[in-house]
Amino acid sequence: MGLLVLFFTSISHAEDEYYTWIDEDGVVNYSERNPQGFDARFVTRGQRFGYQADDPPEQKPPAQTATPAVEEERDIDAEIATQKARIDKEIAAAKKSNCNIGKLNLAQLQNYNRIKVEGDDGQIRVLSEEEKQSKIDKAKTTISENCN
Repeated sequence: MGLLVLFFTSISHAEDEYYTWIDEDGVVNYSERNPQGFDARFVTRGQRFGYQADDPPEQKPPAQTATPAVEEERDIDAEIATQKARIDKEIAAAKKSNCNIGKLNLAQLQNYNRIKVEGDDGQIRVLSEEEKQSKIDKAKTTISENCN
């Protein structure tokens, strides 16, 4: 019985808090630890999944009682506009995050002469001038595409 209580306690604790962020490839990531070098958002149990803490979900107007024929005649254009606005807001947030990542990468590449990276074999090595310039060009492209 005690093991059962311990098991359910650990499951509920695992869902308490986490971090979410969008990486340089546009992929949404989730972690229990705050990632280094990314603008991560801390999410707690009290927040609904998928919504910003300072951004409460949009409230739908209360449903009106109507006949079945009227319910089928919903305003599709209004629903599409609402969805488009939500998607545009998500894209803007992703672009802002990508902009910040590009700026951070560019600053680090320009401020340090020797940039160390981990190779495919797990060994630490220094970027060549060509590799460094390629990464600078990529950072500038990221900035131009995502910063307004």
